[in-house]
Amino acid sequence: LDTFGLSGAIGDAEARMIRRYVEAQLRTSLPEELRDPAITSAVVCGGNAEALAEFFGERDKDDFPGLRVSELASNLATLLGLDVDGRVKKYQVREDRAEVMAIAALVLVSLGQTLRLRRFIVPGVGIRDGGVPEIDIDVPTNARIRQVLVYWEGLDWNPTDHGATAT
Repeated sequence: LDTFGLSGAIGDAEARMIRRYVEAQLRTSLPEELRDPAITSAVVCGGNAEALAEFFGERDKDDFPGLRVSELASNLATLLGLDVDGRVKKYQVREDRAEVMAIAALVLVSLGQTLRLRRFIVPGVGIRDGGVPEIDIDVPTNARIRQVLVYWEGLDWNPTDHGATAT
């Protein structure tokens, strides 16, 4: 939010600016092998993903929590059109969650549409307490998952030091 100087409801011009930013970041930083059209799902973690899945998500046939990109996209205008107080009232979330959940939804929709994903898997685990834990996720046995590690600027963590590979 600070990067773009946004607060309150997010208009069409601001939403387009954020979409362009996300798309540019993906083009310049995402390895080509992860732009495989056969990949239709991605795992997303954290409080925003969990909150959005609670409001707009569903469980798959294996009872695994998820969030369809199309469902999130169809609710995006409502999320973006509400100011922080409106989000607090409509979704019954804390103010700090209401401040960021619309941007998170916009980023996820942009990510999903750019990569042609159909669904996000939301396992309910994430980075907590300032560290990078080992994350164990039980997935359906026929699932094919490629791990994409996202880092925050300033976080001193190298994925290869923790056994991550490109596959």
